[in-house]
Amino acid sequence: QLNFTLQGPSESSDFTASLTLTYDDAAAEAKAWVTQSQRYMPTQMSAKCTRTCTMACLLDAVQEGICAAGGGQTGSETATEWNPKLAHLLSSCPFEEELTKTTKNALEEEGAKVTIERTLEKRKKAIKLVCETSKGTSTECANWSDSSKALLTVQKAMFEGRTLEHDVQVGSILENGAVFQVSGIITRGVRMPVMVCCSLM
Repeated sequence: QLNFTLQGPSESSDFTASLTLTYDDAAAEAKAWVTQSQRYMPTQMSAKCTRTCTMACLLDAVQEGICAAGGGQTGSETATEWNPKLAHLLSSCPFEEELTKTTKNALEEEGAKVTIERTLEKRKKAIKLVCETSKGTSTECANWSDSSKALLTVQKAMFEGRTLEHDVQVGSILENGAVFQVSGIITRGVRMPVMVCCSLM
């Protein structure tokens, strides 16, 4: 969880992960998720692209999925009951436990509604929670920052021992249920916990 900042000289390491690809014919989508990985690669990562997209587009989606799973997700959700999207927007936040409790408590009331909005601007992250109940509307905001220099680059994909070219169509080379490997480089700062930059109103 990104609940502290990182400082220090940067260091790089290689990573490799195996992903499973499935096709949703109804939505014409290709979906990939991690089935085996080394450390630093979040196993809850998922990626989507169109079935007709190129491998380059799929690798971009994988890279975005890894960053999102590590706490860089953004978006907004309004709901009248607890759901996975609300949980995802609150995950990897220093105040995840407190905000989750507030959200669930509000939703216990019939007719209550909550809105969670998560934003990311450079390394500044923020969550705005609005609860609408019979008692009125309450708003809580959490802000924190991650000043690490962590960067992740997915460089290539391999299938059955051969490198997949970036300009080929995904659906022409990977069948439904295919397991392929992605590899790249993670550059990050040496871990040195310092004071958390955050606030809760």
